[in-house]
Amino acid sequence: MEVAQIAAMIIGTSTLVAALTTIFNHIIAFGKLGNSAITRYVNKTMKPHFDEIHKSLDNIKDQLDDIRDENDRREVQRLRYECLKFASEVHKGIHKERGEYEEIFRMEHDYNALIKKHNIENGFMVEEMLFVHESYRNMNISI
Repeated sequence: MEVAQIAAMIIGTSTLVAALTTIFNHIIAFGKLGNSAITRYVNKTMKPHFDEIHKSLDNIKDQLDDIRDENDRREVQRLRYECLKFASEVHKGIHKERGEYEEIFRMEHDYNALIKKHNIENGFMVEEMLFVHESYRNMNISI
């Protein structure tokens, strides 16, 4: 199942739960106005169904969190690859334009945010990006 399908399913389920919860709360409020038999009936017959819906929604939320984490791990790998590839090209003396440096710095920023979020260690890339930053500074000096 694709992420978009799962997200649509979650949105649909959460909308249904919200609507049912609203209806349930109105029924309970109505019951509190003087008809406690309605409240007892609703609590007895409907609450178990709402509890099951909430459990299912929690399960879907957990699955969505797992998907987000996996997507973040893939994005970390992609960003790391792009930054290291760029650094390798700079090492080889391949000319890069200012906009290319700016884009790689944006990727580096995104990469650092993700590794901080997921508490991932960083090593070799730090050294390579220091070299890229130095190369960028030297490019600006020579312009």
